[in-house]
Amino acid sequence: IFVNPVTIDEVITAMKTLKSGSGAGWDDVKPSALKEVADLIVVPLTDLINLSLQQGVVPVELKIARVVPIYKAGEKQELVNYRPVSVLPSVSKVYERVVYNSDFVSREKQ
Repeated sequence: IFVNPVTIDEVITAMKTLKSGSGAGWDDVKPSALKEVADLIVVPLTDLINLSLQQGVVPVELKIARVVPIYKAGEKQELVNYRPVSVLPSVSKVYERVVYNSDFVSREKQ
């Protein structure tokens, strides 16, 4: 399968869409920190994403999530009153957004 390479501009756009107040994944890198260093990491991150798309393999580190219990209602001591939320690494969120916005996915949606 041929996949058009993603551009630096596409990666920057994806990084800007990250919610700054979101929590960090297992790597403890918050989206706000990723945004602050965007200019420094955009080229290697773009290369990583393109290599991953070419090889058809997502790095395992981008698939690991931190699971956080979120309180719903009722007694806080009862485990059933919590729901699990999976928090992916910020880089994983950028990767997903770039792929979602790419021409390849757009053609598949039609």
